[in-house]
Amino acid sequence: MKKIIIISVALLFFSFKALASSTITELVNIPTAHTLVKGFFDLNCKMYNEGGVFVKIDLGITNRLTIGTSLDVEKVIGDQKMESDLPPFISAKYHLLDGTKYIPAIVAIGYNSLGYPRYEGKIKFSSQELKGPYLSFTKPILPLGLNGHAHAGVNFDTHGFKDSSIYLGLNLFINPELLLVLEANSIRFNHQEEEKNVHGGIRFAVNQQFEIELDFKNLSHGSVTRQVKIRYLSTLF
Repeated sequence: MKKIIIISVALLFFSFKALASSTITELVNIPTAHTLVKGFFDLNCKMYNEGGVFVKIDLGITNRLTIGTSLDVEKVIGDQKMESDLPPFISAKYHLLDGTKYIPAIVAIGYNSLGYPRYEGKIKFSSQELKGPYLSFTKPILPLGLNGHAHAGVNFDTHGFKDSSIYLGLNLFINPELLLVLEANSIRFNHQEEEKNVHGGIRFAVNQQFEIELDFKNLSHGSVTRQVKIRYLSTLF
């Protein structure tokens, strides 16, 4: 009976209409100003240190509003007891502006209850990286004749504006299948705290629905960790 249910779910899952093109809604960790088209969903799975798995599902409610939920489970792979953060995290993003004469970039506002941790080797450090409300900007650029986007934003600390941070990002299409991403986040307004994190990655589009990404995290800390990300995009309604 279980096999029948699994096969039925798989057939339903792969019968959805494919996306015409992949929307870049995030880089490694930072959000862009792009949202999903109405009716589309984004299933994202990240595998990181010590057998950890992070699963996120986003859904385009309208062409401007995307909502999502995510769950982080540690020690999924191996013989140790699994640990998860409950309840699941929630997120939302609203495409506010398409770009104006005075603000020549797409602008989005959003909220994410998830704070991404930082790893040095096998040691996990608590982090408030990209947690809470944010304001994000995205602008197309053509560096060296390549197609790409520049991203920037502010993560607002709800306990005090002086503890807020900014983030910067860049994505470049090498060809229609290959995308390079680079970001720097947790750049604090309060310079007494040095928490800046730099991450990079290379994303490969298997087809119009599937993407595989290899990320290199904590480039600025001298102890680089790797993360594998698998992404599936399709329609729900």
